[in-house]
Amino acid sequence: MKSAGSSSKDITEKVIAAKLKEGEQIMYVRQSRKNAESSASEMIHLLGGMYFDKDAALPSVKTDDDLDLERCVKYGIAYHHAGVSQENRSYIEERFKKGR
Repeated sequence: MKSAGSSSKDITEKVIAAKLKEGEQIMYVRQSRKNAESSASEMIHLLGGMYFDKDAALPSVKTDDDLDLERCVKYGIAYHHAGVSQENRSYIEERFKKGR
């Protein structure tokens, strides 16, 4: 049952955050770049803003968007869409496969 003021997206993100805190790995599919990026930022907030791997670094950082993604990766969160360079998408895919 939804509480007043909570959307199904909010509830979904809280459930995902709880699973991540338990050490599970989650792939959360969103329907747009904007939604994927905003959900990644929300996950960082819901997880308490604790670094997962503060030394993680994308192989290619050329834009402000790359810097935002690299910040997310340090928290153990990433997004993956057509606007992310192939080099960075491959990096994200490999880390996901390795449970990182």
